[in-house]
Amino acid sequence: MAAFAHADPENFMVDEFTFVRPPAWKWVWEEKRTNIGLFLDIPGGIINDTVHVYFRIFKGEEGSPENRTKAWRLTFKESADSLKVRTETRKVGAFTVIYIEMEGTSAHEIHPDYGLFAAVVKMKEGHLVIRMSGRKKVIDNSKRTFREMVERALKERESE
Repeated sequence: MAAFAHADPENFMVDEFTFVRPPAWKWVWEEKRTNIGLFLDIPGGIINDTVHVYFRIFKGEEGSPENRTKAWRLTFKESADSLKVRTETRKVGAFTVIYIEMEGTSAHEIHPDYGLFAAVVKMKEGHLVIRMSGRKKVIDNSKRTFREMVERALKERESE
């Protein structure tokens, strides 16, 4: 699958939210993908350490933390009982953010150290879901930047 560079805007809109792209994160378009997302540009360019970050608006309850957690469990080989899942609820201004973290073995690739970290934000008519997934060590190193990006967008939206 060929990867092509995409324009690297510093700011980008997702519905009513303006996100600021972290400087080390780059836009990449992969052929045969229907989504365009942010991909972490890891020093050394090790393709297996690429982390996918997707932004999506779900209408209704399909994007709820419970429904997303249920869907994301399928990306892991572990059973629901043995999969490591953690959640954290934070209030950011007027918004409630549920952070969801999972770790285990990828169901689609042979990665025993696979991780997922996501933010689910309740909106008036649905949910904003931002998810990053990839090798756990890269996810762990990226969580702080991810949280800062999400929370900055929420605070800026509230101040408008």
